[in-house]
Amino acid sequence: MSRPWHRGNHPGLVLARRLKRKADQVWLFTTRFNVPPTSNGSENAIRGYKLAAKISDCWRTLATLQRHCRIRSYLTTARSHGHHALAAIRDALNGNCWIPPKPA
Repeated sequence: MSRPWHRGNHPGLVLARRLKRKADQVWLFTTRFNVPPTSNGSENAIRGYKLAAKISDCWRTLATLQRHCRIRSYLTTARSHGHHALAAIRDALNGNCWIPPKPA
């Protein structure tokens, strides 16, 4: 069943057992269409900026990059929930920030 491995079970067997135990979670996106197949949406929104900072050193400080990524993530999330980006910015500046609903 498992190939010999220098430390415990083979990593492939460990992964297969974990996926079998959590099959209902792994395949949730096939039965509930409001659940995306990946949870990388927010990571994708900031990946380009982190890559640019790493390659071309275009951000002067880490704090500046963090602020920019926080704003970008907020706008991407608001847009994905059907809110207009400029309205989200206006509301945030007026002290009435839009907060995404809690998942069910």
